[in-house]
Amino acid sequence: LRVGQAGNRVEELENLTYSALEEMGITMVHIQNKVDMAQVFLWLQEKSIYGEGSLLYNPTPGVNFGPSDLIRNLMVAPVMNEDLTFQKSYYERHWLFPIEKETPDLNAALSNFVDAEDRGLPKDSPLHRSKFEEGVRSIMNKPGKDSQPMLIYARFLSLYERRIMQICGGPVNLTGETPSFLPGQGSGDAPDAEEPQPPSAEVVRQVADTLLKDIQTFVASRKT
Repeated sequence: LRVGQAGNRVEELENLTYSALEEMGITMVHIQNKVDMAQVFLWLQEKSIYGEGSLLYNPTPGVNFGPSDLIRNLMVAPVMNEDLTFQKSYYERHWLFPIEKETPDLNAALSNFVDAEDRGLPKDSPLHRSKFEEGVRSIMNKPGKDSQPMLIYARFLSLYERRIMQICGGPVNLTGETPSFLPGQGSGDAPDAEEPQPPSAEVVRQVADTLLKDIQTFVASRKT
């Protein structure tokens, strides 16, 4: 390294060390009730990775999740209640080898996949936007292109939610502010019948399996 480069590197390491020792936080979740771990994980992911503060500035160190990382987590979350051997096999068979290792620019491919899905909707069908996507768009200082990293995941989540709604026949609660899948949360003992409820684990798994197959087909078609 040149002297100037070495100096910059030392300053960068100093900043990372300070952030790690003084600013990094650790989250521990103690599950006291029988809940769907996939829904808990996704709720925590969205609150920690794409909370309002992190959309604007995140000085703490660690691995910066890109949209493809968040989408991967979304797709494999339905098998979190399975044993680790099955989880690893599912990840490798459905995501790692047929999608991630076959795509030079995975973020761009996933953005294009959502574009294709949106274009395939009937002309009289409104484009569904999840509350999360609406929130991301409202936080941004100015309208951004749909290919911007924070919007790729938000748009994919809207597609994921749209497919679940098609099966359930109406709105669903995937990751609410006070999730009804956490017993003891909310104002009453029983969930409000008028509030959207979480989809069943079977529906979530069905949608994830189908989306993974569709992404694999899309990725393969781009190689031919």
